[in-house]
Amino acid sequence: MSMLTETTEDSKNSEEPCQENVEEQTENKSEAQSITHKRLVDLTNDAIFNILQSDPMLSDLPPNPTAEEIRAQKAVAEGRAITLFIERGALPTLPIVVPIKSTSIAEVKKAVKRATNLAMERTGVTYKVSWKSVWKRYWLSFEGLKLMNDFDNIDSYGITNKSRLRFVKRKTEKKINNRFNSYTDLFVHLFIKS
Repeated sequence: MSMLTETTEDSKNSEEPCQENVEEQTENKSEAQSITHKRLVDLTNDAIFNILQSDPMLSDLPPNPTAEEIRAQKAVAEGRAITLFIERGALPTLPIVVPIKSTSIAEVKKAVKRATNLAMERTGVTYKVSWKSVWKRYWLSFEGLKLMNDFDNIDSYGITNKSRLRFVKRKTEKKINNRFNSYTDLFVHLFIKS
């Protein structure tokens, strides 16, 4: 009998902590359910921001970086990409990241488009930019050289990491003669065909 009483007393003692654990779990669940989705998102964003600010490689990123921006920053740190700065007149300078090897002017233009659209979205601007119109009216230039051919490699212009590009207004080129569209056509007609 004494053995049986000891067992029942032990089982009673072991039941009490179980009930307390169940009550604690119930309280934790009710606390977790009382946190709203918005509050949870804010807490997560704050934690991500603190992690990014503590990492020297990622500290240059904006407060809510996209996955693409994080990958690009990692590529810059590993030496697989370079950062170019686009000067936009009165607007703030825009950093873009492009691969180091065999990057064409067209790829730089696409990076400018992505970065500009993202910057506009972050500032709450809802205006839609007609990039076809932008590239019709402006050239990108580097140290006074107009980046005219989209198929040229940026290396051919001497563009390196942390280079500054700027928008330069295109000037309409007048036709020399109705028959000739460029100086090259006129040169070919005058000197080679004669």
